Amino acid sequence: MTTARRLAHSGAFWILLCYGVTLPLFFRPVLHGVDPVGYFVWLRSAVVDHNLDVANEFEDLGIYRDFNYQNITLPTGYRYNQWSSGPALLWTPAYAPVHALLTGLHAAGVPVAPDGYGVPYTLATAFATTLYGLAGIFLLFRVARKYTGELPAALGVITVWLASPLLFYMYSSPFMSHTLDFFVNALFLWTWEQTRPAARWTGWVRRGAALGLAIVIRVQNVFLIVIPAVYLIWQLFQHATPMRSRLLHLLSHGVAFSGGLMLFVGPLMLFWKTVYGSWIYNTYAITNQLDGIHADFLRPHLWQLAFSNDHGLFFWSPVLLVALVGMVVAWRTDHELSAVILGAAILHFYFVSSLTTWNGGGPSFGARLLSGSLPYYAVGMAFAVAALHRWIRLRYLAILCGVFVLWNMLLLVQYALGSIPRGADRPAATDRRPISGDPGQLAAHHRCVTSTHCTIAPVMR
Repeated sequence: MTTARRLAHSGAFWILLCYGVTLPLFFRPVLHGVDPVGYFVWLRSAVVDHNLDVANEFEDLGIYRDFNYQNITLPTGYRYNQWSSGPALLWTPAYAPVHALLTGLHAAGVPVAPDGYGVPYTLATAFATTLYGLAGIFLLFRVARKYTGELPAALGVITVWLASPLLFYMYSSPFMSHTLDFFVNALFLWTWEQTRPAARWTGWVRRGAALGLAIVIRVQNVFLIVIPAVYLIWQLFQHATPMRSRLLHLLSHGVAFSGGLMLFVGPLMLFWKTVYGSWIYNTYAITNQLDGIHADFLRPHLWQLAFSNDHGLFFWSPVLLVALVGMVVAWRTDHELSAVILGAAILHFYFVSSLTTWNGGGPSFGARLLSGSLPYYAVGMAFAVAALHRWIRLRYLAILCGVFVLWNMLLLVQYALGSIPRGADRPAATDRRPISGDPGQLAAHHRCVTSTHCTIAPVMR
């Protein structure tokens, strides 16, 4: 077989080719917007200032001009920041070496500024985001390839990547957490597959650690704990051994999973305690109160999130409907994998649909809050492609998948030109009820961070 023919039959080649083409077309390593700044300041503060107080970063980057209620000092003495610190953990391996290099050059007399904000810093951080996205794509390719074959797996995963909001957040908005959320969910699914059958406690430690990292990146991933919980209970009734033996088996696996989980969640809780003053804390507590944002699990916006023209998942990315069918088709091949990917997609979808900001809470490209569910759709798409390949040649399937990709590209162009409404603008900060750094008022937030009905009394300034 010639080299060209071997490459044509290599799924990895097609993934890398797509990455090489899309990177120069869409890559935009510019730190802009409020949310990206909120994520980035944790990184700069920890690596450059060696502390967790982001007050000076907020001032330098002008966030108070957009959200003056971020100018709040918590009872712990730290400045309030609602955005997750998790992305900073994954960005550090790219950001810290750049800072060390620039610091060394500056000490040697080279006219560079090791200030933590310059182009070398943002370029390295943004590029790292694209690499995490690429790593997640390869992990999913490896999961799917085991069941669908080389090229159907590659085509399915590539299609969901290029025909969904992941394309935008991987390149054009790399300082958001959505690509990293995609990566950690892909890592969780890959880890689950790698540790099957989960007969050894070490496999459960790895599963717990993967989910723990996912929770650190975006706390909403905590709902994925339902999957291992249901699996362990189901396993309790699948063996003919004495019940006492099965209970001990369940307990040992549960403890191992919890231990792995706490490898990442434990430090996160310590971080919450240090910065916010509570071991378990909803970092959006204050801003959710001001914006009237809450979750109502009894009245989810299921239909709107699925099909609304206001960032509806399947309206914006219709290829995911095909992928959803593929998740069901996967049941014929592997019951457990089908249950895991379908269950994870449902958990993500139901949680986001319960939010008052189910549409992303303002300007966004697609159903961004569901980026973490895209790995499960990607594997489902691979199964859909493999099933269709029985009747349709792969080259024609690639053309069909290309139509979905073209749809997404056209949305990208219209979004960039402003032809697509980007949702209702946030109210100006002056329209919100003001909040001060008064310890009594902030303490009230700490007492009701888990409540959706706690209110804040207006404070005059």
